[in-house]
Amino acid sequence: TFNRMTESFAELFEESLKTIEMEPGSIVTGVVVAIDSDWVTVHAGLKSEGVIPRSQFLSEEGELEVAVGDEVKVALEAVEDGFGDTRLSREKAKRSEAWSELEKAYEAEEVVKGKK
Repeated sequence: TFNRMTESFAELFEESLKTIEMEPGSIVTGVVVAIDSDWVTVHAGLKSEGVIPRSQFLSEEGELEVAVGDEVKVALEAVEDGFGDTRLSREKAKRSEAWSELEKAYEAEEVVKGKK
């Protein structure tokens, strides 16, 4: 039974990799698993966790906007970059979200106000 269980786990794992869009530039949802003074570590359902500079999670006032356990959207920059690391970007995901909001507003013919 152990061998059958191992095989089914391997099959499920392979299947889960297919359901996650793993192309560079893809926006994926991850979970914050650790935060230190320089980095936020995010598990995005890939083979390895990605670290993102903490500065990408700061508000305009310099406040940290995430906590361990939070779900965040991140952009996939590289999967397994040759050093076994997955590179993620919160900044690129924010830009993508903003662009989507602008497109929705445009289609709905809404007025959009920018920040100074």
